[in-house]
Amino acid sequence: MRVAFTGGGTGGHIYPCLAVAELFEDESNRAGAEKNFLYYIGGEGKLEQELCLRKEYIQFLPINAPKLPSRNNSFKENLDWFGVFFKAYKCSVNYLRENKIDVVMGTGGYVAAPVFLACVTTRTKFLIHNLDSNFGLVNNLFKIFASRVSLGFPINININFNDKYRYTGNPVSQDFINIYRDGENAEIGDSEANDGKELGISPITAGTMSHQKVLEENIEKRILVLEDDAEFVDNFNEKFAEVIQHLPGDTDIFYLGALLPKHTGKVENIGNKYWFKQIMSTGSHAYSIHPARVKYFAEKLKDYEWYIDIGLREFAKDYKAVIAQPNLVTQFPSYSDLRLKEVSDF
Repeated sequence: MRVAFTGGGTGGHIYPCLAVAELFEDESNRAGAEKNFLYYIGGEGKLEQELCLRKEYIQFLPINAPKLPSRNNSFKENLDWFGVFFKAYKCSVNYLRENKIDVVMGTGGYVAAPVFLACVTTRTKFLIHNLDSNFGLVNNLFKIFASRVSLGFPINININFNDKYRYTGNPVSQDFINIYRDGENAEIGDSEANDGKELGISPITAGTMSHQKVLEENIEKRILVLEDDAEFVDNFNEKFAEVIQHLPGDTDIFYLGALLPKHTGKVENIGNKYWFKQIMSTGSHAYSIHPARVKYFAEKLKDYEWYIDIGLREFAKDYKAVIAQPNLVTQFPSYSDLRLKEVSDF
């Protein structure tokens, strides 16, 4: 099969395409399987070209796609935009025909617009994968023409889920899965928080006990701990896909969100625009610990009676703790059992 991918503008549009391309390549490498020919139609000199150059099995096909025009553009600016767009469209048509593409998968972004239009005019089947809970402009415009539409998140409009629309979640590269999973199967679970009043102890201690219990039950496992008031930022999946690719490989604990107090909060630049070394931060609403360190933190927290975020920070002093900035996960404004009042820190 000959498959082309498209999508760009940010890494979040690109990595899901590469994850699916990886599956096609794995299929090609199976004994007796037919070879899949994989292509990526993307912006010349953009991030997608750089990433595809690292994948020997993907042939990159460059186009010069313009960003979508502004409503405030003058007539001349719109005319210039159309000229550039038409060239990108014609180039895409040639790529589809010359390479005899069977199907195209696109995630959106302005670079996908001329490719989707080329699919429509050449009657090439194409699938749109929508990454977030709202349709992007390009995906929304072309979804009516797509053969299939897969959804990374439940969508905020009424849709008849039939053969065309499917909720699939977002594809993730095996490279990412292997960072910490070491071949284990991913699981999703919940744990009931301890009630300080019922136990006759401080709610602060009860909160720490809840976290310690989760860690103790998951020794040597890669887990992401989310508190019940964790709130994902807009376009989380797209942003996470880009940020996680830059996570330092020697990380022991990372936070997807943290609060930096106004006068005392501090992180240290480690030469990575996505991740910063933790110096002074608060918050334990979204963190993950390397499997080799879970037992250490579980044992350290066993008799710890103070705030969990302070405990994690203190016990991580001899290890590498990093924080994603800007935050990918914040805390929903709600009543705090620890502070006995409504709080809205983010």
